[in-house]
Amino acid sequence: MDERLYNKNIVCPVCNMKVEITKVKTKACKVASRDTDFCVYYEGINPIFYDIAV
Repeated sequence: MDERLYNKNIVCPVCNMKVEITKVKTKACKVASRDTDFCVYYEGINPIFYDIAV
């Protein structure tokens, strides 16, 4: 696994099952640029791809 990522165990609020999800470390999130509509572009890993826990 990439050193900028880590796994976290959560409990699903719907079915009460334990689920392991992948998260991005805060230090790994570096903003490359930002559009006028506030859309953020990141260098390297985009934390938005790891933000949803289903």
